[in-house]
Amino acid sequence: MSKPAEISDQFSRIPLDQIVVKDRSRLVIEDRVDVIIATVPTTGDINVPITVRKIKGAEGQFALIDGAHRIRAAERLGMERIIARILPVGARVGKLIEVEANLSGAQLSPLDRALSMADRKRAYLKLHPETAPGTAGASARWNATETISFASYMSKITGLTERKIRMTISAAERLTKDEARWLQNAPKKVTEQDLIALGKEGDAHKRSQAIIALSNGEVKSVKAALAARAKNTPVKDPISEAHLGLLKAFNRAPKEAQRRFVQDVAAELVDLMPSRDGNSPADVRGH
Repeated sequence: MSKPAEISDQFSRIPLDQIVVKDRSRLVIEDRVDVIIATVPTTGDINVPITVRKIKGAEGQFALIDGAHRIRAAERLGMERIIARILPVGARVGKLIEVEANLSGAQLSPLDRALSMADRKRAYLKLHPETAPGTAGASARWNATETISFASYMSKITGLTERKIRMTISAAERLTKDEARWLQNAPKKVTEQDLIALGKEGDAHKRSQAIIALSNGEVKSVKAALAARAKNTPVKDPISEAHLGLLKAFNRAPKEAQRRFVQDVAAELVDLMPSRDGNSPADVRGH
């Protein structure tokens, strides 16, 4: 039997403006960036390389695989370049490497861990579509083989049962990007029990309402939010509630936190600003 091909790589100091950072499995947390920055005065550099891959068809552009917090630290320090490990892999393998790095190398919150595990499943299925549930043939065994072995592996790491691992993955798979972001920014940390409650709720609208209530600090748990909705509590408009939640969070934050937030989302704000004809720049580009 032939040996599997080895992934060779190279190291280089590449410009930050040539690194594309998007569709990450977890958000950048500024407190962790502060820790990285605190070590720089003694070393003079961010010595742990980030990991990137070349973007096919985009000369000189690299997609980030691992190291979003280090890139954010470099940006805040005013650095123009950062040491990077360049892997000769495509987008699918790159995503799998990113998720494995998250799961094995960081103290993840229950929500970030669930989102990373769901991303791992998606990445695996893209690499091995023949294992997807419903695929004809004996090799269509994701639920019977890969999930079980992965759930067993994560159970040993987290202390959760394999059943809970599978349930939290299922819950994370149901979340939209907006819902995941709302939960990640919720004043109270999302627990495994919250995720399991979301996974059990089959009504997408009720799930969304519960997530908004939790992210706005109206309830202490998803279970409590779902119970309140079951008692015919007036249904609130998700967009209006999200808007009010953003305003409340921004107004409560210290000025320095507000300034950092505006810096982080400056590009998105420009895209969302309406033009004179009422369309945002993003809407115009889409036509």
